[in-house]
Amino acid sequence: MTQIQSEPEVAQDLSEPGEVQVDDEQAKAEAARTKLAEIRAQAQRTTERHAKYLEAKDAASAAKAQWESAAETLQDLCLESDEALPLLDSVEAEDWRGVRLDSLEPSAKPAVLEKLKEAGIETVGQLADYTKEHDLLDIPGIGGASKAEIEAALDPFWAARPAPEEPKT
Repeated sequence: MTQIQSEPEVAQDLSEPGEVQVDDEQAKAEAARTKLAEIRAQAQRTTERHAKYLEAKDAASAAKAQWESAAETLQDLCLESDEALPLLDSVEAEDWRGVRLDSLEPSAKPAVLEKLKEAGIETVGQLADYTKEHDLLDIPGIGGASKAEIEAALDPFWAARPAPEEPKT
């Protein structure tokens, strides 16, 4: 037996050739309208954001101008004043209070400084405050020789800067 091969059936498009072309053109037109709508929406967002940017830029420029004016006024005030500034003078006059006792030259022995530290005294100001109402000999472990050592460390310090009030040691 001989078999006869049949040719595969080819589906034929029964639509008219012009009809396929119209559907294709309609799809392209719809895609173009969609794309155009996206472009317009993005253009609108871009315009709105640009307007916000310009507002912020203007506000920043105004703030910068105000800051520059304030800085210039401050500079003028600082430079043109020959008046004494008591608040600042008092800070400079009191700067000695923060000087640490262990930074003095000559310094007291470490053991003496440790005894002062145990009593809560680490700066010249703290020592001055303490000695207004107490004697150094009241601190446990501080005797006559230690007191003399502390005074010897303070003598060059006080000689170098006039203190508003000489501490009692």
